[in-house]
Amino acid sequence: MTGTQIAILAVQGVAFLVWAGVFFRALFAIRGCAAARTGRTFPGPIAFLSAGTDYLRDPATRRLRIVWIAAFAVMVACIALSVARLPA
Repeated sequence: MTGTQIAILAVQGVAFLVWAGVFFRALFAIRGCAAARTGRTFPGPIAFLSAGTDYLRDPATRRLRIVWIAAFAVMVACIALSVARLPA
């Protein structure tokens, strides 16, 4: 494994950790919002989808959505670089 491959893998790992952290933060926030609306500990899928739609439209969560999309884009770019650098 070359140094470039190790660097790409490290960047991809960090991007995945950021992506996963933001994803689970959003997931728990949506579940909490749905639970607060319904008054149930485990809200149903319709309540979750409704709360998810509100989360995606909320201007307060815009920065997190941008970070999530950027981390995803970095992961895709790392995959493309890895494939492009494969030996023939």
